[in-house]
Amino acid sequence: MKMKAGKLDIKSALLKQPGFWFFQISGWLFFAVAMKLYFSDRGVADLLKFYQFFNFYLIGFLLTSGLRLVYKQIFRKDKPVLLIVVTIIISSAILMLLLAFFDGLANYPFWDNANRDKFIKTWQYFDLAKFYHDNIFWFILLILWSVLYFGIKAWIDLRITRERSEKALLLAQQSQLQMLRYQLNPHFLFNSLNSIQALIYEDPECADRMLIKLSEFLRYTLRNQERLMIPLAEEVKIVEEYLSLERVRFPDRLRYSINVSDEAAEREVVAFILQPFIENAIKHGMKSSPDFLEITVNAGITNGKLTIEIKNNGEWIDSEEEGIGIKNVFERLKNAFNGQYSLNISKSGGYVCVNITIEKQSIL
Repeated sequence: MKMKAGKLDIKSALLKQPGFWFFQISGWLFFAVAMKLYFSDRGVADLLKFYQFFNFYLIGFLLTSGLRLVYKQIFRKDKPVLLIVVTIIISSAILMLLLAFFDGLANYPFWDNANRDKFIKTWQYFDLAKFYHDNIFWFILLILWSVLYFGIKAWIDLRITRERSEKALLLAQQSQLQMLRYQLNPHFLFNSLNSIQALIYEDPECADRMLIKLSEFLRYTLRNQERLMIPLAEEVKIVEEYLSLERVRFPDRLRYSINVSDEAAEREVVAFILQPFIENAIKHGMKSSPDFLEITVNAGITNGKLTIEIKNNGEWIDSEEEGIGIKNVFERLKNAFNGQYSLNISKSGGYVCVNITIEKQSIL
């Protein structure tokens, strides 16, 4: 379903781009008005001349629209530039003949006898060199139309290709984020089940409460499993559910506080961005804190940037087990925010502090 949505997004985006008919109608209309104004200054702005100009540009519009169909049939695939140039010259020459012929037919009823005889003799005793010499302006105009057609077409094709490439990259990033997300949930579940297993024989009632909390937590996360980005407020809700789960296990040794500004709560973050650090704080903080473990989570907006701080007493213990969780966060931040973020982990004075700064909205 997501792939179909992606294709529809591309199609709707492409429909918003100016296409052939926009340039064809506006181009011929602009040229017709410009030429009409040019000849109006020369005393030929009567109704008949207006009809003649309108007639000429209508024929030009229709013939070049037909020429476009010819170009589309001939150049379905990329062709050498030389072939395109030769085709443009030949097509413009043929189209010039048609343009002059149909324009003459349309104006024939309004001409005097002298002009009618001239028109008949032009085609009866056709002189190709003289004809193109007399109509070189229109020949050049048609060549310019063809050059503009291929130029604008190449520009639109480039935009389409670039947009599709960006969409493909975005889908790849979303897929990678989803894959990393799927890695994270089993990691958390494994840790929680280990904790419950340890309590089953020591404190069955506590283990039972943990199972209830775990089911509530999993129910909440499953409702959001397809969402790669969620508001920080929802991410904090997940953290609170998890901390309440752990407090059942450590009722006297775990303290926590969460402070998030209203503006920060509305900003979107990748799902489960805080979870690995909270898990790490409980896992290692409990071992290295003498009395109790205190975890604080603060989030706000500073100079337009989202800043998140996770702080706990105790020590940071490096081990390979953090690979799935912590490295996972680095990868998801990199994919979601395209380098516009920072993540720093500091350890000093018996405290561990994780600082996350996100400079802009997600690219997803």
